[in-house]
Amino acid sequence: MKRATAKALVRHPRELFLVANVLLFLLHLPLLLRVSRIQDIVAKITPRGSKASRRPLDSERVTYLCERSMARLERFGYRRSCLKRCLMNYRFLRAEGVPVVINFGASWEGGILKGHSWLTLDGALYHEPQEKVDRFVHFFSLPSAGGGAPDGSAGTEESKNLGQARFD
Repeated sequence: MKRATAKALVRHPRELFLVANVLLFLLHLPLLLRVSRIQDIVAKITPRGSKASRRPLDSERVTYLCERSMARLERFGYRRSCLKRCLMNYRFLRAEGVPVVINFGASWEGGILKGHSWLTLDGALYHEPQEKVDRFVHFFSLPSAGGGAPDGSAGTEESKNLGQARFD
C-alpha cells in the first residue's frame, strides 16, 4: 500500500493550516503537561468566543486529521497517550464549534492506579469504545457541567490528585 503524502492528506488550505497547528500543539503539549495542572491546560486551550463568520470544518474530518498528525509524530518517537489525544481533539474540535467534553476516570489494575480520559459529545462517547471506558470509574469532566470554561476548580478531591494516575 502506498504511503499517504501530506498533499494527499489535506484537501484544502484550511486543512493544511489545521495539520500544522496540530503538530505544533502536540510538540508543545508534553512541556505543558509537566508544568501545568490539567484544569489550567483545558482553560488555556478552550477557545473564547465563536468563529461563526467562517464555515467550520466537518468534525469527523478534524478528528481524522488530528489522529493522522499524531500518528505521523509517533514515527519520530512521540509518545501517544489518551490524555494527549483527548487534549488535542478537544482543542481543535472546540475551535470548530463542536462542544466536546473531556472526561476522566481511574481504576486499580495490578496494584497500579491507572487513569483514562475520553471525549463525549452531548453525553455520548466520541470516537471511544464503550468497553474501554467501562473499565474506569468516571470522576470528573472538563469543562464543568455548567458548560462554562474551566476555571481550575474541579471540585472533587479526586480531581486534585489526578497527577498520581498513569494515563496510557
